[in-house]
Amino acid sequence: MNYDDIINLSPPVSKNHKKMPLLSRAVQFAPFSALTGLDEQMNETSRLTDSRRELTDDEKNLLDMNIRIIENNIEYRPSVSIVYFIPDEKKSGGSYHKISGNVRRIEQSDGVMLFEDNQTVNLSDVVFIKIHN
Repeated sequence: MNYDDIINLSPPVSKNHKKMPLLSRAVQFAPFSALTGLDEQMNETSRLTDSRRELTDDEKNLLDMNIRIIENNIEYRPSVSIVYFIPDEKKSGGSYHKISGNVRRIEQSDGVMLFEDNQTVNLSDVVFIKIHN
């Protein structure tokens, strides 16, 4: 096709509407997301969590014994490594974490173990304790 007949014409001007300012014209070409929040929802759905494993009676007894050993030696600030479960705030399951350090005190009434660096672990979330020499 040959456009020689229209190539040099000026653009048409409306008699009913004023010319749109350049800034307003740019806005109409801005990105548009009809499904706002979809990306965040997809990321949340694809995020994996671990299920909380139920401890055996032997594992519970071993945990109780290690907690008593720590309590009986609390003045020495025993060095321990602990694996504990943190429930996920948004979906079922959670994740396992490990903490190492010196125990400052155990508060049985609150069910927490306090470390020298001010970290706190709920005793009900603990699944493994290793006491270091």
